[in-house]
Amino acid sequence: MLAEIKGKRLLTIFVLFIAAVGFFNAFRFGGASARYYAAEVMIESWQSNAHIQTKYEYKRAKAAVFSANVLHGSNTSYINLAGQIEEWGFLSGFDKKASLENAKINYLQATKVRPLWPVTWANLARVKWRLKEYDEEMLRYLNLANELGPYSVEVHMLFTRLGLSLYLS
Repeated sequence: MLAEIKGKRLLTIFVLFIAAVGFFNAFRFGGASARYYAAEVMIESWQSNAHIQTKYEYKRAKAAVFSANVLHGSNTSYINLAGQIEEWGFLSGFDKKASLENAKINYLQATKVRPLWPVTWANLARVKWRLKEYDEEMLRYLNLANELGPYSVEVHMLFTRLGLSLYLS
């Protein structure tokens, strides 16, 4: 009888522990998702207006995506968005050229988690283009983006912009 009570107690403690871990992760991932969507809304606004409204907004978006990555660092969308925000910081003049290097680091990290995602390879090629690094690495990124996402809108946009830029120069 005593052994049966101890067994039930251990089972109850184990179930409560598993439930606590589950609730902790649910709140952590939920918080990360909320931060990500806050930053994503800002990015969409920037893209529709073709510029960042204020440096304060940029810093807020950067902090939000940083928090999302701290809370759920293995989510490729969050890593990719961090790279996009770094790129926007450079393009808007709020950050230095090092932000493009940071964007590249984020995109490379995203390719480790999801290597078959064409958007990330297109983003890497775009960063190389902005850095004016026309080399074999950029060609490899372009080829991977094209192979993995021949019908992807983002890949088509990259090739169009790159083609227009090369045509104009």
